[in-house]
Amino acid sequence: MNPFSLIQTIIQASDHGVDYQEGGLYIRETETSEPIFLDAYYTMGDMIIASPDVRHAVARIDPNIPLDWSKEDGRRMILPVIIRSDYNMDPKTKPRSVG
Repeated sequence: MNPFSLIQTIIQASDHGVDYQEGGLYIRETETSEPIFLDAYYTMGDMIIASPDVRHAVARIDPNIPLDWSKEDGRRMILPVIIRSDYNMDPKTKPRSVG
């Protein structure tokens, strides 16, 4: 398990089948089991929360289509990073806001 994160979060910012056709997030129950693709089960704006313990990967998106950064299609996501902090929360040492 990732010692720095108890959960992983993804906010989906595109739609499978609309913005891209192939690839995306998948999980496996074991190293040799068939991948279970997840992108078709959620839509733009959905948040996915998962344990880092889950075997997962991302298959290449639309591998037969040349990458073109000028287009707005493709798989997009927002990754809010949630980590435990070892920062001392003592009010005497807490940073002061600027301004």
